[in-house]
Amino acid sequence: MAPPNDLRGIHVMVVDDSEDSLYLVRLILQYYGAVVTTSGSVEEARHLLRTVHPHIVVSDIGMPHNGLGVVRDVVARAQLTGTVIPAIAMTAFHERRQELLAAGFVEVVEKPFDPGVLYRTVLSHARHDREYACESSRQQAADHR
Repeated sequence: MAPPNDLRGIHVMVVDDSEDSLYLVRLILQYYGAVVTTSGSVEEARHLLRTVHPHIVVSDIGMPHNGLGVVRDVVARAQLTGTVIPAIAMTAFHERRQELLAAGFVEVVEKPFDPGVLYRTVLSHARHDREYACESSRQQAADHR
């Protein structure tokens, strides 16, 4: 059976300091057709966001330099450019849900996560602008792997 392509044309940036987690999230999202750029740190994500323009960001919050920094940068960028990039938090600390939503995340996915929940969450918040140049997005992702 062929994998669904529901996320085809959607560029997702995944930020996590765990290589295993980055690999797993990338694998899941690519299975559904997404173009995925990964970052192993908040600093790297900040640098990438200067040149990479994802439709959505998925970020772990339990990283050195605090994963909340990613959403702050995404929100600040939106205020400057008028481009909204939804950010999804991944965390094992479900009791922080309200704090994370108040900080600017659009949704919280609890770790350990169900791949179907991650997929549905990204799908529900991704900007489905099929006119977006998917090939350009793929090239950006390839340039920053």
